[in-house]
Amino acid sequence: PATKSVMRSMLSLQQAALVEDGHGAPTGGSIGTPPIGIAANLDTHADRGTLNAIASAGSHCADPDMVLMAWDLADQAGLLPSIDMYESIVRAFAAAGLQDHNAFSVLAEMEASGIEPSRALIKAFGRYVRTSSGRLDNAFYILSNRTEGTKITTASMNVIMSGCAGCGDAEGAFQTYSEFKRFSVIPNEDTFSFLMEALGTEMTADWSDAKMTKDDIERNITAANEVMATAEGHNASCPELLHQYLRILCAAGHLEECMEALKAAVGRNDCVLMETFSLVAIRHANAGDYSTAYYIVNEMYRDAGYGRMSSNVIGRIRNIQTRPRKGQKVDVFHEDV
Repeated sequence: PATKSVMRSMLSLQQAALVEDGHGAPTGGSIGTPPIGIAANLDTHADRGTLNAIASAGSHCADPDMVLMAWDLADQAGLLPSIDMYESIVRAFAAAGLQDHNAFSVLAEMEASGIEPSRALIKAFGRYVRTSSGRLDNAFYILSNRTEGTKITTASMNVIMSGCAGCGDAEGAFQTYSEFKRFSVIPNEDTFSFLMEALGTEMTADWSDAKMTKDDIERNITAANEVMATAEGHNASCPELLHQYLRILCAAGHLEECMEALKAAVGRNDCVLMETFSLVAIRHANAGDYSTAYYIVNEMYRDAGYGRMSSNVIGRIRNIQTRPRKGQKVDVFHEDV
């Protein structure tokens, strides 16, 4: 409530500045304009930076109305919608609940204006729609039913893919991917990374009651290899895709194959996430292969163009190395007093 109050006061000043600058009152409704003259006394003018900040606050407060008022003021000031403004209203509609159709509609308008939605926005939208299986199903229905204002695009379908990936619904992710061809939508690197993430989350999720059998694990490994091959055929590689692929190999215990893929990526000067080196190194340490773990966080990490690995990661490897393993006798030292 306090944040909303402050933001609405800022909106009032921005509106007053517009009126004094001769733009007239916005058409989206009254914000509670302060008396004429107060904006001039404060040397306040409508500017994109302030309106973007207000819109961002509105998205964090799950208040689409606040974002729309900032949008209306930007329009009155003759400012074209910015990328930040578009992303804020999509997030606000998604966070508000029961407004996924509006979020998809803004996403379609965003793409129509030539702005490609960021991966971060797609994942944020996906986190909201996966809050329940019913909402995720409804989000797909909104798109497939051609709800007014919405449009089936790579970005909108990736929202569904991200939702499936986040909850480890590999079957749902692959079913959604199979619809790309029916809707004449071209997958991109995010599409394949979400497919891979769905397989990895299914294998590693702590909340899953179902334990994967050896056949299940091999099935996911086979599927992961097929996803990598398909992504290469689409020339759609990205660091997130590699990370999720190595995550699957680590979870399955295929460490040699994992190291080969990591070495190949570094050798090609591909972009490899810092988290990927940490993931593979710690998995080797857990397997008792400390020399490889240190090689990854030292030589390989530097070969990839990074500096020193985080001390937290190195500390975790050392802790794994010094903790007693099952069946290992531990010497206890007593400090002389």
